[in-house]
Amino acid sequence: MDTNLILFTYNFPHKKSLRGMQLVKSYGLKNVGVIASPKVKLDIRQSKNRINITEKEIINPSTLAEHYGWKTLIAHHNSEEAISFYKKLKPTFGIIFGARILSKNVIDSFSNGIINFHPGVLPENRGLDNLKWAIYNNLPQGVTTHLIDENIDVGQQIYKEFIDLDSEDTIFDVNSKIFDLQMMHLDRLLQENFNIKHLESLKSQYKSQKAVSDQIDNEIFNNFENYKNKYSKILELYSK
Repeated sequence: MDTNLILFTYNFPHKKSLRGMQLVKSYGLKNVGVIASPKVKLDIRQSKNRINITEKEIINPSTLAEHYGWKTLIAHHNSEEAISFYKKLKPTFGIIFGARILSKNVIDSFSNGIINFHPGVLPENRGLDNLKWAIYNNLPQGVTTHLIDENIDVGQQIYKEFIDLDSEDTIFDVNSKIFDLQMMHLDRLLQENFNIKHLESLKSQYKSQKAVSDQIDNEIFNNFENYKNKYSKILELYSK
């Protein structure tokens, strides 16, 4: 099938945006556009307990997109300028590598929908700080790939997959495994030429979580070893 693709990215050095774009490029797709949203200051608590190793990316996604010869726009994803961009390109699918909440007008501009790689198990683990909330609530770690709607982390599930934890894993390792699984889901979509089947509706009966508080953050890090020790049981209970 011919696919007109638009990639949603941030327009600052951002690992998921850049790695995702590189993987899409490796498949030689010709009709690709990129909309790169400028950086904005968000009122979100920044944790003192990091879960990722700092990686210094040195290029903006818009620069890489232009290097690839892709149609590129730097604009906020819900802006009127962005809506005109979508209408002009007539996209089949959108892929989110970096975005805030997208409006219904944006979603309706895509004939087959917009795909998100959520770094947590849906529908239970919606919102922010998914790795941490999974530890706090004794949920599996994993990735849910889904078509979005105008609500947060709901829509229609395409793939859902869990990661395994090893006894020697650090919290950095867990975060890295989740990132790698997101890229594996993207690779699978590209291999299957976006031939999406057997969609499952994601209900929104679970609350969308905000960033964890300082108190919960410390509890999570103190409880990490215990969480790993019972992780196989958590997977078993969740799968029933």
